[in-house]
Amino acid sequence: MHIALSLQDADKLVDRFNAFLSVSFPKMVKKILIDKSVRLTTARKMYDDIAIANLKETMNLIPRNIRDTFLDIVFKENLLDEKEIARSLFMSLREIKLLKEVGHIVGSHCHSHEALDTMNESCARKEVKISKEILEKMLGTGITLLAYPQSAPHGNIRSVLEESGFRFALTTEARGISLGEDPYFIPRYDTNHIRDFLNSNGEQKNLIEL
Repeated sequence: MHIALSLQDADKLVDRFNAFLSVSFPKMVKKILIDKSVRLTTARKMYDDIAIANLKETMNLIPRNIRDTFLDIVFKENLLDEKEIARSLFMSLREIKLLKEVGHIVGSHCHSHEALDTMNESCARKEVKISKEILEKMLGTGITLLAYPQSAPHGNIRSVLEESGFRFALTTEARGISLGEDPYFIPRYDTNHIRDFLNSNGEQKNLIEL
């Protein structure tokens, strides 16, 4: 989805999806046609404009066969090889091992980056389990840290994580950590917040110098 958005204006991509839907899945038009005027949710993607946020959110909620068919079409129209792009963008096993060797802690981000609060407990459990097993096999060590994909914890995620051997999990709630913090809902600042902080400090410094 991010590759598609890097190549095409979000408004046009939403229009392309809506046109695709009307032709390929007409019975789903009333249910999942993407609106560009009102946000579908205020739970996440607040740094995105409405069109981008709703497009991403819709990709989370619709049946996988519809999403994958649409993205396959977009990739073919842009002459893109998904496997080659994945090889060039994502870290190799050697690079992941190197991260661990130089002292980084490697954690899970679930298996397919689906928002956990859009799935039932069985699916959420599978998302957590597969990712943990793959990483532990790759690195030969226990994985005990997880960052929620799209900052969307499942309602019963604590018991799922505890049973799977996780000790900590990170949300994207933007605040500092306090004493007595719930280890399965740890807040953090992401790169957008750091950028905004540095920019605001730079502006304040410039004003002081003036």
